[in-house]
Amino acid sequence: MPPRWSKLSLAEWVVLCLVSEKPTDSFAIASLLAKDGTLGQVWHVPKAVAYRSATRLVQLGLITAAEKQPSHLGPARSQLEVTSKGEQAARDWLRQPVTHPRDIRSELLVKLALLGRVNSDPGDLLHKQRAQLVPIADAFAEAYAATGFDHTLALWRHESVSASLRFVDDLLAVRTAAEVMLTAPARHPLSVTVGEIREFFRDDHVHAALIVSSAGHLQAVVERDDVAGCQPLDAAAAPLGQLAGRTVPAVANLAEVGLAMTATGRRRAAVISSDGRLLGLLCLKASRAGFCSDQDVRARARGETDGAAAGGTAVDWPG
Repeated sequence: MPPRWSKLSLAEWVVLCLVSEKPTDSFAIASLLAKDGTLGQVWHVPKAVAYRSATRLVQLGLITAAEKQPSHLGPARSQLEVTSKGEQAARDWLRQPVTHPRDIRSELLVKLALLGRVNSDPGDLLHKQRAQLVPIADAFAEAYAATGFDHTLALWRHESVSASLRFVDDLLAVRTAAEVMLTAPARHPLSVTVGEIREFFRDDHVHAALIVSSAGHLQAVVERDDVAGCQPLDAAAAPLGQLAGRTVPAVANLAEVGLAMTATGRRRAAVISSDGRLLGLLCLKASRAGFCSDQDVRARARGETDGAAAGGTAVDWPG
């Protein structure tokens, strides 16, 4: 039997996702979803509906509401926080493709906007959405043999779904390394020693140490094997690393980068600007099926062990 919350309305799902980002209140959520709000421009939710949605989510045990506290911005407000069940539900929903083509304009765009707010890569969702749309478009194409208005209707439906497919394909085609990189990787100063880098590598999740100048320019990428020898612990680590083959431009095509990393067996690549500044880090999953996101790193830091947190959000590429 599916859980009671599996049939949430779109407004309720959106409110749940916003609360899962960070503790907030209904007034702040309603402001985001107002017609002139950052999310309201994508999908407007009336203020009363936003408040009712929060109340129902509390009743379903997906979020909690603390006692109202005075606010200098207006009436007393109750802080909303997501429960573990609610956070998992929001994460699962954001990964699910839209079932009906007519909901592309609303549900899919909202999901893309929500994923963008937490810097979570939408690649997995887009690939699933494409797989959902292709057979629908093919079925409508077969209806071209109809006559009269049936032919007109089939043509309109096919063109509508085809437009959605082109939209998804365009999003997939233009994705770059900067869109999926981890935005706050650990940075080490030029003075870092071999001993300190070895200690850094005691974490099994760490595969590369990024050594950066005081001006923010990447000086070296050190990998485990670089410091696996008998170097003195107080020796400088930077000369042991290198940049060649371990960095990618921010504008690099993600599909091409993914294929190259898979072919070479490398799981980390520093993302740099045109002038050599460190911008982030690409983190290839152990399964080689995609990249980790900032959201996955935060989840792991909280000690979560679900599949998404442990493995990362899939970012697929051809082949």
